[in-house]
Order: sequence, then structure tokens, then C-alpha cells
Amino acid sequence: MKHFIHYNAVLLAFFFGIASGSDVGAAVFGGIIHETPKKIIKAGGKPLKVIDGDSFFIGKTEIRLEGIDAPEYFQECYDAEDNPYPCGKKAKKALEKLVSSNIRCEKITRDKYRRVVAICHNGKLNINREMVAQGQAVAYKRYTHEFDDAEKSARRLKKGIWQGRFLKPEFYRILKKQKKNQK
Repeated sequence: MKHFIHYNAVLLAFFFGIASGSDVGAAVFGGIIHETPKKIIKAGGKPLKVIDGDSFFIGKTEIRLEGIDAPEYFQECYDAEDNPYPCGKKAKKALEKLVSSNIRCEKITRDKYRRVVAICHNGKLNINREMVAQGQAVAYKRYTHEFDDAEKSARRLKKGIWQGRFLKPEFYRILKKQKKNQK
């Protein structure tokens, strides 16, 4: 009987420890909920430099817009008449128009290149969503579905890259890498 009581006490302590670490358990068992504050990055007078349609620098911090994928800087797309145009350079110019000293980015994570992956706003304007809505980037569905509606609208209205044909940026990068490896 002594072992049974000891075993149940250990088991109860184990479950109490797990439960108090969860939001529900903390509420039930009176534990403290520690929420990690979101890291906010602001321009605040720091220099801004746009790299391409989905990445830029705020000072020395490189930001990658979360949930979107814009054409690569040297990528070409085709318009409605099937004429090539520099869609990567157009995407960069579109992003340059959206970033300003009022920019505020909320860090989501870091990517494998150590860039800060973030959702950015210029005032109330969600820059990530706006790039997709303008047809200057695709919704990166592998990571989130937050911008799917903006992509559907841009596609329906034939905005930006949706006016003609293009290779999705991730496939363009793969193809470029394969060509480089063949040399």
C-alpha cells in the first residue's frame, strides 16, 4: 500500500508539473503564464535598403517578409502579350514604395540564412499582404495561409505577375541552382 501511495504521489506531481506549464493547467492550478514578448524592429532613423521584393535591411538587420515569395531580382516574367519584363526588379521597386521610416516589423523567427522573418507594417498597412495584393509576390503557402485571399484577388484581377505567365520564385531558384551545379 505504501508503494501505491508513493507511486500515485509521484504521478500526481508529474501531471501537476505538466499541467501548470500549460495555459489551461496554469489557470486551474494557479501557475504563472509567461508569454514571450514579440520582438519589434523599427526603422527609427536607421537606414533602409531594399534587396528585392521580399527582403530588406533596417540598419544592419536583414528582414525577410514572412509568408510571401517575390520574384528574384534578375527573374523575368511574361506580360499578357507574352513579352518578357523584369518582374524581379519591379517587385523590388514596389517594396521600396511601401517601406519608410515608419516601418514596424514583428519578428516571427529566423530563417536558415539568419534573417529575421517578420510581418511588417507601414502605419496600418500590412506590407506583406500588400505585396501579394499588388501581384508583386505570391503567398508562400508552405509557411502560412494568411495571404491566400490577397493572392486570389490579385490573380482574379490579373495584377502584377498574374497578368501573364511566370515561374514561381522558389522554382526559379531551384532551376538557377541546378544550372549552376551543371557548370
